[in-house]
Amino acid sequence: MQPAFPRRMTETLLKYQMLRKGSRVLVAFSGGADSLSLLCGFLAIRDEWELEIAAAHLDHGLRGELARADADWAESFCRDREIPFFRGYWPGFREVKAGKSPEDAARKARRRFLEDSLTKWPGDAIALGHHLDDQAETVLIHLMYGTGLRGMGGMRPVQGLYIRPLLEIRRSMILDYIAELGLKPRIDATNNDPSYLRNRLRLQVTPVLERCNPGFVAAIGRAAELARREDDYLDSLAGEALAELALPPATFMEGVKGEQAYRLGQIVAAETSEANPAPRLSLLKLMALDPVIAGRALRLWIARMTGKAGQDMAATERLYQLADNGRNGAHTEMRGGLRIRKEGDSLRIVPGGKKEQTRGEKQIAGQIGADGIPLRPGETIWLAGGKLSLHTRRTEDTEEALVRKTDKEQFFDSYTCAWPEREPALMLRCRRDGDWLQMPYGRKKLKDMFIEKKIPPALRGVWPLLACGAQVLWIPGLVKALGNVENSGTEKVEICVLSHDPIA
Repeated sequence: MQPAFPRRMTETLLKYQMLRKGSRVLVAFSGGADSLSLLCGFLAIRDEWELEIAAAHLDHGLRGELARADADWAESFCRDREIPFFRGYWPGFREVKAGKSPEDAARKARRRFLEDSLTKWPGDAIALGHHLDDQAETVLIHLMYGTGLRGMGGMRPVQGLYIRPLLEIRRSMILDYIAELGLKPRIDATNNDPSYLRNRLRLQVTPVLERCNPGFVAAIGRAAELARREDDYLDSLAGEALAELALPPATFMEGVKGEQAYRLGQIVAAETSEANPAPRLSLLKLMALDPVIAGRALRLWIARMTGKAGQDMAATERLYQLADNGRNGAHTEMRGGLRIRKEGDSLRIVPGGKKEQTRGEKQIAGQIGADGIPLRPGETIWLAGGKLSLHTRRTEDTEEALVRKTDKEQFFDSYTCAWPEREPALMLRCRRDGDWLQMPYGRKKLKDMFIEKKIPPALRGVWPLLACGAQVLWIPGLVKALGNVENSGTEKVEICVLSHDPIA
């Protein structure tokens, strides 16, 4: 029969479906009691679970020779047991001296190192040694600074690649197991340094609470599990609500005249929506929701837009107040460089804040690049993930044209111009400050042209255009400017835009 510790660890693995038989597990192995018990626990169940195990150790560069000795010990421990071992070094003292939080900087460095190790030794999960006492401290920290259900849920047993098989095991059981094995874990003196908040809680606060209730740590663990369940359920309701709030990408083009512009705009908007599932939300539907679900839907929306979870409660409440009683045209900044504006009956992501573009705009503009793409006769450029292509050919070519203008299903627009004899070359790019077009009545700013054509702000930064320097010659589907560039020669080229997207 297995000792108590591996049995409890197995129960947690099964309860949260962390692993399956035959899995490959990378253990974060500092050599301390927690990670040592974790690694030994996996060794105890390795044959039963048919596991492959590796270990990774990062020297944080903060304790000099002591840290190097820990790394040497960890490597020797794994070598004696034929466990693949990855060793890394992080010059943490540099970031700490730069004024960064040593705890936060070290955590991020560990994650980078562990994930890099997993690319060298492809595995199914990264196992961390957090235990039930750690969970209680985490929940207390969240409560100290104010939190909702998500913070009360503490650390999750499974979080992406990361699993925490000891999260329901007390540290006392960990120490007993290490003693049973006759092992001496490495001791990190910084764990007793009261200058760190977590250490102060463990050394000064938790003992007082346990005197009031000896089952305090276990009670916090049960409360955290309940909070996670309820948080997940409310998030599922909010996710369903968010799907109803999203306005379709085609509504980006409301008011734009012309079939060619409308169809091109649909494709650009649809490509944007792949990275940003809902760039605009219905205010009427949002305000009809219960405020609890509405706030969660907004938080999920922002997380999907930025790729980052964790908007604080104040930011979410600020956005909800904007939706509820903010004036039309008002905006608010969110974490991740996102600016959200109230426009009529909708909330919309707009360029601005820390980023000049939304993630969706960056995705499309990134294909063209910040410097644009120089055009050359005979070349084809693919845009919008292959949904659009742009062909450039000399007009005197006698070969059958690559593009048949009678192909109404694919053909959008074309432009013929004289080819420049010298720099600057013709470029396919997105808008820049100072862009202008030559019109019959004089020069016109590109910004004013977009406004005149009723192109929404969300699309102005991603619409492909043909330019020579700051002079814009052609905005496909919208307008062709007058005149050629000053350095134009006698050779002429035709540039055509096709769609390879089923949007009708």
